[in-house]
Amino acid sequence: MEENTAEGMGAVVAVGRRLAKYGAAVIFIHHPTQGARAILAELTGTRRDGVPISEWQEACVEGRKVSGADNVESRKKAMSCIVKSLAQKGLIEIRNDRVFVPGEARDWGAEFDHEDEAEESLI
Repeated sequence: MEENTAEGMGAVVAVGRRLAKYGAAVIFIHHPTQGARAILAELTGTRRDGVPISEWQEACVEGRKVSGADNVESRKKAMSCIVKSLAQKGLIEIRNDRVFVPGEARDWGAEFDHEDEAEESLI
């Protein structure tokens, strides 16, 4: 199973739902910013003029990179939380409806397997 895909996580969630039907408490911990950060790195490339936030959000929501939920509104809500979180951490800047990756943060992206490794390498 590939944990970094919507399909892989969907399988895990399905098992959790079955367990919950029998009264088990099920808690999932996931790193939703990983997919969004990888897509932003791909879209940014060598661009210095930023990426339109709508382009980034659409790529993440439609590609199910932030959530495997069937409901598109749930995926949009997850993306909104991710944008807020990354901006608060200073990992992205939003100006004039465009997303910018400040300074050294440009080097992160798909090469990170875990969000914690990415954050530690940026400190």
